[in-house]
Amino acid sequence: MSHGQRPGRRHAYLDLALLGLVVAATFRWTRNLGLLGFDSYAIILTSRIRSWADFVGTFTESLMDGRYPGDFYRPILNLTFAADYAAWGVDPLGYQWTSALLFGLAVVALHRLARTVAPGAVHWVVPFVFVLHPAASYVVPFPARRAETLCCLFLTLAVTSACAPSHRRRWLGPLAVAAFTALAIGSKETGYLAPPLMALAAWIAIPGSSLRERLLEALRRAIPSGLAAVGMLLLRWQILGGLGGHGSSEVATAPERIGEVALKIGERLVVPASEGLSVAWVVLATAAFAGVALLSRRQNAGSRAGAPALAWIALSWLALSCLTYASAGRMTPWYIFIPAAAWSLVVAAMITWLVAGVRSNSRRLVGPSAIGLLGLILLVGYTSQQSLLLRPDQDWIKVTEASSAVLDSLRESLEASTNGEAVDMELAEAQKVEGRFRFGRQLPAYAVQAWCELEMPDRNIRVVALSLRERMVSGTGVQPDEVVVVVPPVRNADGKSPAP
Repeated sequence: MSHGQRPGRRHAYLDLALLGLVVAATFRWTRNLGLLGFDSYAIILTSRIRSWADFVGTFTESLMDGRYPGDFYRPILNLTFAADYAAWGVDPLGYQWTSALLFGLAVVALHRLARTVAPGAVHWVVPFVFVLHPAASYVVPFPARRAETLCCLFLTLAVTSACAPSHRRRWLGPLAVAAFTALAIGSKETGYLAPPLMALAAWIAIPGSSLRERLLEALRRAIPSGLAAVGMLLLRWQILGGLGGHGSSEVATAPERIGEVALKIGERLVVPASEGLSVAWVVLATAAFAGVALLSRRQNAGSRAGAPALAWIALSWLALSCLTYASAGRMTPWYIFIPAAAWSLVVAAMITWLVAGVRSNSRRLVGPSAIGLLGLILLVGYTSQQSLLLRPDQDWIKVTEASSAVLDSLRESLEASTNGEAVDMELAEAQKVEGRFRFGRQLPAYAVQAWCELEMPDRNIRVVALSLRERMVSGTGVQPDEVVVVVPPVRNADGKSPAP
């Protein structure tokens, strides 16, 4: 083995160790969870591959085959569910293992990106900041939300490929950028931010002797990503008959919402555990950014490499994320996962600069750097209060137990029923489960319909959502050859319907 091969092999071993550590720490408690997320059963049902036609349908059909009120095209997400179903059936253990593995791969990908752009110690800080952020607790325990993890993973790999030194085989780098861009978009629509991010990342990270050289190099590295995005957009348009998305999606009005979305992202990145301190913490974070920017400028005058480049790439990522989610028309809590990856790069770069300031010989830098470093460590500690690894959410365990009890009871009722009957799904006890998670959102009518088709494929079961009053007035309309499952409307523990 040559001397030049040793660092690469050592990095591979360290990456494997990091992957194993993250997966083990995550799966340690997610293995006890069920198929959380109201889309899980519907995605499992519609992503199964039992024939060649099903395989082709993975790439030619919309997500959940129209069962969800929204048009999405996510074939890569479907492939992971198809693989899970082939290996595990509907056993939650396998799906949670896959989600933990994908999370570990995303962490390692961020680590490799930081190592590519900033070879110093900063790349070891990134994984810890990311796994300690509570964004993972909104995504990893929910198999249906692994689209966020997949998109983050492939988007990070695309940026890494765009920033890597030119390979001996010059075609390999552009091919990797195009492939990872397509995979990110095929996982979730957020992947469409890849082309401008590739251009900005290459512009920032790739050295050049002149403005023209850097511009041409950035375009050369971004064009494969742009071509992949155009191809995926045309395919999406052909399958969905348009852009698709939620009913609230509106690209034209995105500039009007970008400020509101940026504030929400800032609050959820910096103060996920308390809304009362949100303004104060956002102001503190902004001040910290300004201070570190001045510090880095003084320490790295004329330099574009290392931690400064990593921070600028991450800030570009955050800015493009704000625009993307403004176009989506909504900002749900789990959307923060992909911005949290960029946030971890920024925080790691800040910590690296401040440590350098503390260790410098300049008395003017030591004091402010020490204060800033202490404040940043406290900020990371504050946001980690709801970390997936440090503080597992007991609400998810309660909902797992409640949903298992509800579905077991429904299975018994269906097994005892005959065609032409209506079966009531009992949610009264389950909806009394205390906690911030709304149990009724776990099993809406279309999720129960998918579960029935998975568990009892030989029976003709139709699921309807009716209140007691609606059932008394109009009835269930049961046909002689079917069983109707009546799902009551969602209620919180206080008996009120939750806000959507």
